[in-house]
Formats: sequence, C-alpha cells, structure tokens
Amino acid sequence: MDGLKVGMPVSIDRDGNAFPGAGITIYRNISIDTINKKMTNAKIRELSFNVAMVVYDGGIDAYRFSFDGYAVSFNHLDLTPSLKGEVRRIDDVVRVSRERFIIVGNRELLPITARTTFANRQIKVEFFQGTPMALENDDDQYPHVDQLTNTTFAMIYENKNDLLVRTGTWVEGDKPRFELSNEKRVGLRYDYHGIAGMGADAFIIGVTGREHTGNKTMPLLATCLCTIENGDIKVGTWMRLPWMVSYNFFDMDNFGPNDVILAFNDISNRGIKAVMLHYDRANKQIYYGAQATIQTGGAVLRENRIDIRILSPTSFAVFYEDNAINGLVLVLCAVTPSFDIVKMSPNYIISRSRGPEGGDYYFDLCESGWGDFMIAEFRKGWDTRAMIHRGVVLPRMFGIAQRSNKGKLEVQFAGMFTVKGSQTLTPGRAVYTNSKGELIEGRPYGYVSRSFGSFYEVSRVDGSILSQSNVVGMAVTKKKVYLKFL
Repeated sequence: MDGLKVGMPVSIDRDGNAFPGAGITIYRNISIDTINKKMTNAKIRELSFNVAMVVYDGGIDAYRFSFDGYAVSFNHLDLTPSLKGEVRRIDDVVRVSRERFIIVGNRELLPITARTTFANRQIKVEFFQGTPMALENDDDQYPHVDQLTNTTFAMIYENKNDLLVRTGTWVEGDKPRFELSNEKRVGLRYDYHGIAGMGADAFIIGVTGREHTGNKTMPLLATCLCTIENGDIKVGTWMRLPWMVSYNFFDMDNFGPNDVILAFNDISNRGIKAVMLHYDRANKQIYYGAQATIQTGGAVLRENRIDIRILSPTSFAVFYEDNAINGLVLVLCAVTPSFDIVKMSPNYIISRSRGPEGGDYYFDLCESGWGDFMIAEFRKGWDTRAMIHRGVVLPRMFGIAQRSNKGKLEVQFAGMFTVKGSQTLTPGRAVYTNSKGELIEGRPYGYVSRSFGSFYEVSRVDGSILSQSNVVGMAVTKKKVYLKFL
C-alpha cells in the first residue's frame, strides 16, 4: 500500500495487494531532456527493472525510467565501425541472456555485454563490445537471429536462390566472440523471412512473399520446423497457412516453450492478422491454431515493418506504421487458456505526423515487467525527432482509498466521493485515473461509450493515452464524483 493516499483510485494485483492507479496508461515522449540524436534504425531492449537501452546506427544509450513516468539517459557508447569501416547499422538486437545481446547489421554479428549494477542507490550500466563476425555467405539485407539458450542461437539468411540456416554459440572471454555451425539449405529463397527459437534443440522459420526464382508463384505465408540433433540441423516439412496471401515484412516470436505467434500483412485487404503456431514437441510437428484480425484493412500500403512483442505469459503487442494515417499504431492482445487470440485494446495511435506526408519512421517495442512496455521512436522528415514512450498495464479500478491504518485499507466501492486538495472538475465530464492514481478530466460522460465511437482518452495535461478501463466515474459538481464503472 506504499504511496496510497486518501481519495486516490486503487487497483488490486494478482496477490491481493493494493496500489495506486488503474487501467492502461501510455505516457508519450517522457524523456526529461530533448533527444537530439539521429536514432536511425532504433531498437529498445530491457536491461533490468526500469532500465533499458536504445541501440541505433552507431551508438547505444542507457535509460532509467522513474516511477513518475520519466526517462533519463545516463550512459552512451559509440559502436565500433563495421569490418569494412562503415557506420554500424542496426537491423536487429537479439537477447541471448540477461546481459548478452547480438547486434545484427552490415551483414555482421557483434556481441554486446550490457552489465547493470545497483550500489548506494545508484544505477550503473556498462557496455562491452566483443569481436564482430562477418557473414560472408549472406547476400540479403536482413538476416534474422533468435535465442535458443543462454549461450546459443539460430539464424536464417539468404544467398543467391537459397534459403539457409545455421546455429551459433556465444564464446565468453576478454572479448566475447561467436562460433557458427555449418550452414544448412532449407529451400528456395523468399522475399521475407523470420525465425523463432524453441529451446536448445529446435527453432521455427517462416517466410512470406514469392519464391526468388518463381515470379508466377503465389505470395504465401509458410513455416518450417528445424530440429537440432547431435549438432546437425534437420529440416522438417514446409507448412503453408491455408487461404492466406501475404507479401510484406512480418514478425514472429515464441510464446512460451511450445508456441509461436506471427503477425503479418493480409494482401487481400492490406490489413494485419495474427496466427498462433503450435509445436508438438513429442512428435516434432507444427500446426496452425487460432487467427485474429489486428487491423481490418487499408493500413499497409507499401513495404512496411510489423513488430510483435511478448509482454507476459498471457499477453503480447503488435506495433506497426499505418501508412493511411502516417502514424504509429499499437494494439494489445491476449491469449486465452484455450489459445484463442483476443484483441484487448483499440488501435492506439502512439505518434502521428501532423505536417505534410512523407518522412521515415524507425520504431521498436520491448517488454518491461509483467505486461508493461517501452517504445523507442525516431521520426525522420520535416519534423525530425526522437522520443521514448512507456506503457503501464494495471487492472481495472477496485475503488477509492478512504482510510489506511496499520496495514488495513478502507476502500469505497460506489456512491459519491469528494475530491481532495485544490483540484476542481467540470460537472458532467468523465473522470479517469492513470498509473499514478491521479484524477484526470476527460470529455463529457456521454462520449465515454464504445457505441458512440470513443475508444480511449488523451489527457489534455500531458498527452498520455488512457484506456476505457481507467474510467473512475462522472463529475457531478466541481468537487464530487459519482463512481460509475464501465
């Protein structure tokens, strides 16, 4: 009950503990100082509790996130140039263990150790670069890598007409390095590909688009199970997703030890869909499960990135650029006990260019604790800027704290409550809360209805996004609120 005050909205966690705030709050552009760096190809990864790193072309920055929602940059590292002397480009950053990361770019792999320590109430992050390795036989732009164990990983890439896979090992030392296995051909080259590690002995690869040598082939989405036996990679049967045509970038990530979720473009309506892929470990087979529509259509109008990130054992997020509105959109989803995929939020517009169309978005999303997330964004164009956003996911409001005494909390569940302090409200307007337990005035209460067309609120105070589960009630006077849950 730390931080709870009389008159503050309260929610209850899974263990029955009360804490301030409720619902889903997305705090936008939360860095205390303006970020003046060109964060091209920005990627964000969690390092420790409330600590993350943003990796971009040529550099890494460490950020600390406060409980008040702000982000502070406190360490920087210049990445070594590529083996050819080029600025190190960031195609992906893959976690191998809590401190070990692989930077993929320039057709090279670079090991990075990010060590976080806490002493005397101070946070310290140290970055150590290892020995880069060139991928000599890779002629595509985006090789993909994913973790198998804390020291091993798998990768997929292309050369000429062939699609190739291999595994690698992180070798610790004064300067960490990689050792790679022999490469294995898994089939013909496709336009887009991805990979998801499934533990020490298996990984799943995916492709979309057309075969490299078959211009008349139908664009598809297909996956294949690869198993590792005595160091040798065994390639399974390609499984095509029925009745689906896809031709664009996609993303995939393992959801627990035996499942993978894919988010991809549906070429029939230019929308976005997600599908569950199950791994039958005993029989070494894969098969498709539930599907869900993430975006109904018209968003993906050109070659476009889609990010998927697992946020908790029951939830994930899909993050993409909507070309029609020239903005970045986030959708929160859940997986039910029956392994159905369910959209748990509207399509939140995280960022949107207000000026002329054009420019490029570079964006990435990472998990932060149970269900929370962090976003890095760099917009390059007429309104060039870099931003950090943060999302906090809490349960629906439980009530209003009225009294706390010797570890016992009295909570008001219904009726009228009086707003404490100097804050005043406009009668008839909806009242929301955020993850800090603050009261925020929204639009007239009649607009807080999905049937009326309002799906979330944007705070006029700080621009944060508040979900419908953040609703406290309706202001009936300047100091009184009638509790009314949606």
